[in-house]
Amino acid sequence: ILAFGGIMCWLWHLTSDPGKSAASIAATSLTIVGGVGAVAYLVIKYQERRQAERDEEREEDRLINAKMQQAVDQLGSDKASTRIAGVYALTDVADTYRGGYRQRVVDILCGYLRSDRSSYAPDESGQPVWDASGHLVESGGSDEAVESTILAMFATHLRIRRQDGNGAGTVRKQVGDDQLWLDCDFDFHGAVFHGTASFTDFAFKSTVNFRGATFEGGVSFVDATFEGWASFRGATFGDWVFFDGATFEGVASFDRATFGGWVFFRGATFEGVASFRGATFEGVA
Repeated sequence: ILAFGGIMCWLWHLTSDPGKSAASIAATSLTIVGGVGAVAYLVIKYQERRQAERDEEREEDRLINAKMQQAVDQLGSDKASTRIAGVYALTDVADTYRGGYRQRVVDILCGYLRSDRSSYAPDESGQPVWDASGHLVESGGSDEAVESTILAMFATHLRIRRQDGNGAGTVRKQVGDDQLWLDCDFDFHGAVFHGTASFTDFAFKSTVNFRGATFEGGVSFVDATFEGWASFRGATFGDWVFFDGATFEGVASFDRATFGGWVFFRGATFEGVASFRGATFEGVA
């Protein structure tokens, strides 16, 4: 309004100058009015475009959340094959949309490993079986297939150094730099790993928490890198465990950990504080 009023006053001043012709005044007026109209049009189109972008973002968020919810529902299935499909679906979300969705996917997968995944043997009528001590009798299957699939997905997104056929270290990433999960926090506290677990060559650049975790089978952390805080406080290693060549750049806590089998730290490097207070070694260390 102020700009339009100023233009009108200026044009009125021009009309008082006898040296200015009516045609010149009209041309100037049309040019100015046209410029103002063009600016107004551009502003309106910009607002429309921004609104369209906001609508697209909301629709994309809705679509991503629907995909994640579907994948989480698959993880809750009683069929191992469906749960494995859910793992792949979540991984696809993290690889496709990246950003904060990577941490969300990691949190969901770690949360699954922390949940009670034991299966129990039913009797002929389909009822659970209790032993003499009043505990449920576990069946042979304990979700090892889904567990190994999750660890395989972690390996794909956390390994930046792989071993070639001659045993030499090479850099062969299976995903692009923007699809790596190196900066994510990994929370495995209280998780039970039923099968053999491999974290070989994993690179954890942030926090990793194995506090109170139980490894029923063997586990390998060979050449793994822990750049942030690493906690194995109260963890239980039931079988062999290898930390050969592992690098701990931050605080490493093995307080009150229990090593039931052979444990190796050959060539491991501790650059920060390392604590083994109250740790128990029942086998060869």
